Parts: sequence; structure tokens; C-alpha cells
Amino acid sequence: MDGAFALDCSDLKGRKLLNLDSEIEGVFTVSCAGGMRADCHLPGAMEPVADMAGYSITLAGLQGGHSGAEIDKGRGSANDLISRVLYSAMERLGALRIADLRGGQFDNVICPRCDAVVAVPAGKEEEFTSFVRKFDRIMKNELSVADGGVTLSCAEVSGTAAYDADASAR
Repeated sequence: MDGAFALDCSDLKGRKLLNLDSEIEGVFTVSCAGGMRADCHLPGAMEPVADMAGYSITLAGLQGGHSGAEIDKGRGSANDLISRVLYSAMERLGALRIADLRGGQFDNVICPRCDAVVAVPAGKEEEFTSFVRKFDRIMKNELSVADGGVTLSCAEVSGTAAYDADASAR
């Protein structure tokens, strides 16, 4: 949308705009285009998690795509899906803590990959890894037609700090 920002609108008199846009050269599609970005800051304190086990979680293998051109294809968004994974894991394990969460590069893209680092309560490691394997199968089943390459995996990592329980829950 950088071209529209450079447009000198001082001579324009209309109150409505018709968007004649398409992803295909020579084709016009009457539509509405726009975007919104909202940045928010959620306060949270990092604290030591020496008594917890660290795990990296990777959700990958999704096709991704443009949020306008491919939105109708039923593809999974890694950011949405990892949120579902983490929320479900917190419900199951209780005290799961988030240490890091990263996904997406652009505002208008269906995110194909997201990575997280979490701290799992001591003694719950096997329950957590089993949960991740089960959730991987659930997602493979749910997205088999639109995004058959989806994978959810975890690996143990060392970590010394994560967000507190309240910040992790938020």
C-alpha cells in the first residue's frame, strides 16, 4: 500500500473510493482494501525458573500466504494455532510459563511458522511432551486438506527465566 501513501489527494473532491485491485495483471476486482495494525504492550516480569524444565515448541509446515488472496483457502495461521496450543497446555498442566514467543514477519500474511519457549513444572515433562504429540495429530487431522504439512514439535532446552504466571496466562 506504499503507492497509495505517495498519492497527492489535494485535487480529489469525492467522498468515496472504489478499489479496483487484483493480484492478476489486467484484471480489476471491485473490493475494499485496507489494513490495521495494533501494537499493544502487556507488562510482565521475568523470573527465575530453575525448578522447571525448558522446552522449545515449533509450529511449522503451514503454507501461509497473503491474507487477502488466500484467506478463503482455510489455511492455518501459526500464530493462532500456537496460541491454542499454549492455552490448552496451560489448562492441562497449570503452571506453564512462557519465556519467548515469535511468529510472523508481515501484517498482511497468514503466518506459516511460530516458535515458543516455555517452562514446564518439574515432574510434568512427560505429560507435556505427550500433550504436544497428541496436539500434533489433532492439527494434522484438522488441517489435512488445507495445510497437510503442519507439524508441531518440541525439544528440551536450557532456560533460566520466563514470564511470571499472570503474564503467561495473559
